[in-house]
Amino acid sequence: MDFLIDNWMKIGTYAVPFLLLSFFSARPSTTSPNFFNTQFISLLLLVAYILHQYEEHWVDLYGNYYSFFTATNGLLKTIINVKNNDVILLTREAIFVINTSLVWLVGTLAIWRSSSHLFPTL
Repeated sequence: MDFLIDNWMKIGTYAVPFLLLSFFSARPSTTSPNFFNTQFISLLLLVAYILHQYEEHWVDLYGNYYSFFTATNGLLKTIINVKNNDVILLTREAIFVINTSLVWLVGTLAIWRSSSHLFPTL
């Protein structure tokens, strides 16, 4: 479990090429790709968010690792006026659960069901 909590954003980043490959290889060869259908748009949204997670949770443009964890906890402590630096308001476990269940799961549902239900894509 510790491995997943520390490396979920890397797994997501490494999965992007496989997501794209599996999406395009699962399409019938007789039809040309339709880049304006909801499944393709859902796939692009999920890929874009996974790349955003790479930058926010793995390494940012300045070379800082997991800057979201530090910055968000600092902001929350300022907002609720916590003086103790040892207090962690948003844990790494919570960030893992939020991103994998709410983003990856809903993104996968959006790709799978977007042809009949637009809500997950939205």
